[in-house]
Amino acid sequence: YVGSGITDEAAPAAAARMKVVGFQGSSGDITATSTGIGSTTLDFTTLGLTVGQWIKIGGIAAGEQFATAALNTFARITAIAANALTLDNLPAA
Repeated sequence: YVGSGITDEAAPAAAARMKVVGFQGSSGDITATSTGIGSTTLDFTTLGLTVGQWIKIGGIAAGEQFATAALNTFARITAIAANALTLDNLPAA
């Protein structure tokens, strides 16, 4: 976002693109479920995610990860609902 070392270009090039590189939910809102991940308040349908997309669960810092290390991995989205992402290629933990 502008103000964190990124320059706001008044007229970006026609081929300019922006990629989503992550989203951090509120503390305690996102949980691991038997079918993927769930949330209480975060609406996953507002994040621009698509079925078939791979996502990385968990961040670099310990405070951005699930306590069970095996849950901090890549998984593929199979369904998107307001408060649930159904995933495949889930970890065994």
